[in-house]
Amino acid sequence: MSTTVAFDGFFGGRASTLTSETTTEATLPPTSDSSQERSSRSVDSDPEKITFGGKGRGPGKFEQARGVAVSRDNEIFVADEGNKRVQVFSMNGAFLRLFPAVVPGVNGQTMHPNDVAIDGEEYVWVAGSNDSNRDHGYVVKYSREGQPELNHTYMLRNMEGNPPSIAFDAVNNKVIAGANSAINIFSPDVSSAVGVKVFNKRKRIVMFITSDNEGNRFVTEARFGKVHVFNQDGHRLFRFWHFGKLEGKGIIADNSGHLIIANVLNNRVDMFTNRGEFVRTVVEVESPWGIALGPGGQLVVTNLKDHIVTIFPHHMVFPYLYNGSV
Repeated sequence: MSTTVAFDGFFGGRASTLTSETTTEATLPPTSDSSQERSSRSVDSDPEKITFGGKGRGPGKFEQARGVAVSRDNEIFVADEGNKRVQVFSMNGAFLRLFPAVVPGVNGQTMHPNDVAIDGEEYVWVAGSNDSNRDHGYVVKYSREGQPELNHTYMLRNMEGNPPSIAFDAVNNKVIAGANSAINIFSPDVSSAVGVKVFNKRKRIVMFITSDNEGNRFVTEARFGKVHVFNQDGHRLFRFWHFGKLEGKGIIADNSGHLIIANVLNNRVDMFTNRGEFVRTVVEVESPWGIALGPGGQLVVTNLKDHIVTIFPHHMVFPYLYNGSV
């Protein structure tokens, strides 16, 4: 018998001894050319990157490519929101398979998948919006082949139409789901959830979320391009942002602790330290949304507007590394 656990989120965990909060304002370099000039470039102008997809309903096509994750063996999982499915590709952009975003235990209902993550056992976690009511959504655990795990379906409430996000915290072996102004944290191997609401006080809307190799959580906010940093207990440590045109969407932490953030308004992906200090622009790419890193340091970026996915090789992403490791 399947189990669906519903929760709105609540603040919990051990009491933190940290009480102070700092704010960092990252200084980004000026843009060398205008957005109009950048938008006129061909997305395939660089022969070293791979771009695939396009608008459509057939295999390999998308109706809004949102979140993305990469497995240890270089399979790319893309949340194909409008088509209500997850598609899987190789690291050279070849279509491999797809599976529908079925919500088990809810009369075969499907959802609009918004984000995807892969846990330490290589299970695929998908966060999506309810097919008929976007104020509610689900988190569902699937096998690599797309078979839903019946006892691992969780309901997300009070999303107010904001798409949910999901990430895996490898340090603490937890799955983290952002739903509107709440962060929900639960174990990937038990059919129960412990919700943590940390955003309801000021109604910050979670766009994407990630964790670093210390177990801290980094959240991009839907408004003002802010990034909020929390410890494992949900206590906010600090925040950072840029007063210019930074609008962070997808976020990921590499193995060195740096943050890589999709800067959608400036058509680029930027790197920061885990203290919010700007390091450099990693790549220029049109309308970046979801991002993921492959095991060899490849950067995978979705483009929500043009329904495409771009893969950048490791030497473009980490030019100072010669062995391809992150």
